[in-house]
Amino acid sequence: MKKKVTRFPVDFEKLKKGDVLKCEYLERVFMISPDEEQEYRFCLLTLRDQIMRELEKQGRPVTVIARHDDLVILTDEEAAEHNPREFKRGNRRMVRAHKRTLAVDITLLSHDQKLRWGRVAMNQGIILQSHQTAKKTIRVNGEKKALAGNGGSE
Repeated sequence: MKKKVTRFPVDFEKLKKGDVLKCEYLERVFMISPDEEQEYRFCLLTLRDQIMRELEKQGRPVTVIARHDDLVILTDEEAAEHNPREFKRGNRRMVRAHKRTLAVDITLLSHDQKLRWGRVAMNQGIILQSHQTAKKTIRVNGEKKALAGNGGSE
């Protein structure tokens, strides 16, 4: 990477939900063409994080996504659709990472590494199990509320 940029010159005060920062504008901000794909993507994601952090500090939390070569500050309606998908995607990533953790051949690890691996595997398992338990509890409680709302009994 040629440049290391820590902060981009963007007026965060003017940004609002629904805004789209177009590629042409971002090229000027980054001083990089989208043709320099890796650097441009890195800058895009860096600015995305900066926008979310800065607006959060201002008490205006937003969801920002990279769409093609643009940055989009999602409206509440768009964010309501996007964020649950991201949550599910993150859960699936956790499950896959835990499976990979369990696939490690611990006979090849030192004693200290085995102890650390055991703690990590156990903690991951507890987190995933608690997530499953919470999902079941939510489903059961949701059904009871639906029944109660329809004249059913609990």
